[in-house]
Amino acid sequence: MNRKRLLCLASVLIGSIALSCGSELTGPHNIVLITIDTMRADRLSSYGYFRNTSPNLDSFSKDALVFERCYAPIATTLPSHLSLFTGTYPEEHSVLANARDSKRRFVPSPTLKTFAKLASDAGYRTGAFVSGAPVKRFTGLDSGFDEFDEPEGPERPAEETNEAVYKWLEEIGDEPYFLWIHYFDPHSPFAPPPPFDAVYMTDEEQIFYLGEHSFIRGDVEMGGTTYKTADINNLYDGEVRYVDQQFGKLIDKLSGTSRWERTAVVIAGDHGEALGQHDLWHHGDVWEEQLRVPLIIKVPGKPGFRVRNPISIVDVFPTLLGLVEFPGAGPFLSQATGVDIMATEAVPYRFAQSRAREMGDNLISEHYSISGNRWKYHHRLSGDDALFDLSLDPYELTNVIAEQPDTAAALLRTIQETIAKQTENHQKFFADAPSKSELLDPKALKELRALGYID
Repeated sequence: MNRKRLLCLASVLIGSIALSCGSELTGPHNIVLITIDTMRADRLSSYGYFRNTSPNLDSFSKDALVFERCYAPIATTLPSHLSLFTGTYPEEHSVLANARDSKRRFVPSPTLKTFAKLASDAGYRTGAFVSGAPVKRFTGLDSGFDEFDEPEGPERPAEETNEAVYKWLEEIGDEPYFLWIHYFDPHSPFAPPPPFDAVYMTDEEQIFYLGEHSFIRGDVEMGGTTYKTADINNLYDGEVRYVDQQFGKLIDKLSGTSRWERTAVVIAGDHGEALGQHDLWHHGDVWEEQLRVPLIIKVPGKPGFRVRNPISIVDVFPTLLGLVEFPGAGPFLSQATGVDIMATEAVPYRFAQSRAREMGDNLISEHYSISGNRWKYHHRLSGDDALFDLSLDPYELTNVIAEQPDTAAALLRTIQETIAKQTENHQKFFADAPSKSELLDPKALKELRALGYID
């Protein structure tokens, strides 16, 4: 049974915005999840970017819940998606990289399953339409999906993914469905199709933006081609504008169906991209530009507003299940570490870790962080820790750990306690499950290597 939402209390999260409590709709909702790979929140117009990169997402967001500070638990595609689908952190579900020395896929346990599996068990039609190799069938993300559609090669454009989605929508009956659509376009290499490859050109406003955020100056070589930092950012923005166009076409298709009024839509990034900040170009670390992603939730009959407190990807489905009627909610909420952010007192900090690296026979992250409304703490296993005051320094440029020793010590304890708890949860989830480490097939290895995930 769906819980009555006391949305009037949401002012705790959104400041002075006043809401009126509406009546609940009855019956199960269709659920559409759209994940946009490598999507920085701060590159969408609705999140404050100076360029108009996302007119369709902006329009969609006007009467939706917009979470201003959503954090990926890891800036790597596969483990971040698994955290989304299980409501648990990477250390808990045990997948810490896109590929582990050519081994590893997600294997559900009796006490840890994907949302898709629970939706299928609850009688939902389930369909997945993915656009990139890091989330293809060989990863184990196909668990619970009746239909799992993927590209032949390492990736495909959003337009092709949409076409496959449209066919599926025409074929399914009237039973409730869970649909996952994954767009890969903002991922490198950045090569937006015309005319999006020339939409954005370097100008004074962009030069000011890059300087203010301390992007690398000068040239960079990618794929054998030399680019200027500004050019790389222009191409990335073109990819964002292209995927926004395709998102708009998808919503036009969905909203034209008779089931639209019973359809909840979630839009989330899986991680961001460095693009020249902090002397980095890609992702896998714990800086804001790599972890902070868009999260937009739109549910029929629910008012839209902006939520300022931090939320994690692991909280997405627990939060959604507080807003919709979903018969399989109980088992998912029982396994989830994530919380319903709308029904819980503000969680002060959200945890993240870097991409894991090989350490002997094990994978281990070397860099952790926690982010709150003011403070962000970096803990490195090798190297010095750092503390940033996000209220004054949102780009993490000035380390103030020497000036705030007590705050730093408390936040370090929080990180250490969180890691210990996640290790304990992992042992609980997989205590009765056989350990599996499966070789990836040569085709999968080739595709991951083409995208830069395997040397």
